Amino acid sequence: MGWLMTASGDITLAVGLLATTLLIGIIISINTIYHYKRNTPMNFWTGSIISSEEITDIPAYNRANVKMWAIYLVCLALASAIVFLNWIIGLSLFLVVLIIGVIFMIKVYKRIYNKYKSATGHSRVEI
Repeated sequence: MGWLMTASGDITLAVGLLATTLLIGIIISINTIYHYKRNTPMNFWTGSIISSEEITDIPAYNRANVKMWAIYLVCLALASAIVFLNWIIGLSLFLVVLIIGVIFMIKVYKRIYNKYKSATGHSRVEI
């Protein structure tokens, strides 16, 4: 048990972080699977609606968004799992992935949107 955490509080932190990540992962996974199967574009921003006229290839656009979210979730899960090995490094890595990951996803989403945006569609993505 030397490689695992030694204090019961550390285990509680690790299990709590892993459970939280799992819950977030399930919610995001359900959302991405739902959008993967839809024939309308997936929205990135809460409250924004991307019209079908704005996107040239909706299935490819949705696949790219699902891939982006899947990579983000895997990174969060790995960071959460590292908490069991070393809670300081794991928690630090989790926070970095959480914060920097969101900033990175905004930039990736902008690339995805611009790649699939229609020449006649109106761009509403301003970052």
